[in-house]
This record gives sequence, C-alpha cells and structure tokens, in this order.
Amino acid sequence: MFSVEIISTEQEYLVEKMLRAKRDWDKAVSHLLDYAEIWERIASKQMEGMIQFHPSEHPAGPIIGNVLTKNFQIHFSPLQRENITYALVIVDAHSTRSVDPVEACRFLVDRNGNICNIKGEIILSDHDDTPQLTLISNIARTVLSANI
Repeated sequence: MFSVEIISTEQEYLVEKMLRAKRDWDKAVSHLLDYAEIWERIASKQMEGMIQFHPSEHPAGPIIGNVLTKNFQIHFSPLQRENITYALVIVDAHSTRSVDPVEACRFLVDRNGNICNIKGEIILSDHDDTPQLTLISNIARTVLSANI
C-alpha cells in the first residue's frame, strides 16, 4: 500500500520534471521557429525563388516549403533523452503525384538552438558561422535527393 507522502513526493518530482521538459521544449521550438523566419528571408532574398518557406502561424504546426517545386513539410514534436527534451524535427518530401510523403531527414534541436543528430550529439552549434544557412542548404539537398 502506498503512503500519501510517497505519492505526494512522486507527484512533485513528476511535476518538476514535466516543467523542465516544457521549458526545454518551448526554447527548442522558439529556436526552430526563429530559424524558419531566417530561412524565409534568406530564401526570398538570396535564392531567387528556388527555395520557399512558409512558416506556420501555429507554434506546433508544420513549416511548409518547396525546393525547385518539390514540396516538403517540417514537422516537430518533443523527444526526451537522458533528461533533456529536444524538438525532434522530421522533414518529409512530397511529390505532386504521390499521396504518401517520404522522410527526407530528421534531426534534433536542443534548448540552446544547437542542431543535434538523433543520438543528441551536436553537429551544428548556434555559435557556428551562419548555422541557419548551413541548415537550409542541408534541408534543400536532402529534399531534392528524396526518391519520390
């Protein structure tokens, strides 16, 4: 039989853990949405319409775009690994003739805006030179190489 003290302590721990996860998630999504705004500016000013981004008005909604008319969507959801909550980012490529999307790539964004591989290892730091341009280039490349 559980005592009230044990349940209360476990609830407090759970609440604390969930609040920390929510803070990490909110910061990761904020960085991702900031990146999307920068991508939209880069695409419109430097890419001459070859890449287009349409950030969602909804904070949890997908970011929609296309590369040379090949459509893609960027979806994100929380993923927790070793007490760190990331934004799991999945880029799906879409064909105009196919109903089913094909996953082009996936990566993580941490609370500091670092881009990480699926293992949580930093592969692109927010302190690197032009991380947004590197990321937009890699997304465009993987969308174009998606076999759809």
